[in-house]
Amino acid sequence: MLPPEQWGKWRQVLGEAEYGLWAATRTIDGLRSGPTAATQLVLVNMGPVALHIRDIEVNWLIRGTFYWYRPGVVEARGSWTLLDDRSFDVLMAMTRREGRRGFGMQGVIHKVVVHLDEPTPLELAFEVSWGFMTPSADMGFFLPALEDAKDRR
Repeated sequence: MLPPEQWGKWRQVLGEAEYGLWAATRTIDGLRSGPTAATQLVLVNMGPVALHIRDIEVNWLIRGTFYWYRPGVVEARGSWTLLDDRSFDVLMAMTRREGRRGFGMQGVIHKVVVHLDEPTPLELAFEVSWGFMTPSADMGFFLPALEDAKDRR
């Protein structure tokens, strides 16, 4: 059995018949930081063909845009982690290299767009703000779309 700090739920952020963006929220993080708290965001391919990811666009709502060239392929019925504590470290390094203070500092919300090339061009857009430390010392983030999402297990 999992320890209580690992209990949680998966909730859909975006979705269509062919794909879905799902966020993981551990129960303890949701209780401490609210309903929009998440520690992982995953792209799930529910279709019969692979999804090809070109890049991820990160738009500072007050300071411009940069591209995170992170190509990948999500096979049919497979999944790919878009955001987690490791990607937070990468985004922090990228923002410092761009001469900015940090990704998600002081509650700044960013619009993130995942660009897919195949099977058809598609943009998956969502908003994210990094902002809390979990009990296990990982970095958690906030997804405003979770406020209206239906609970899933």
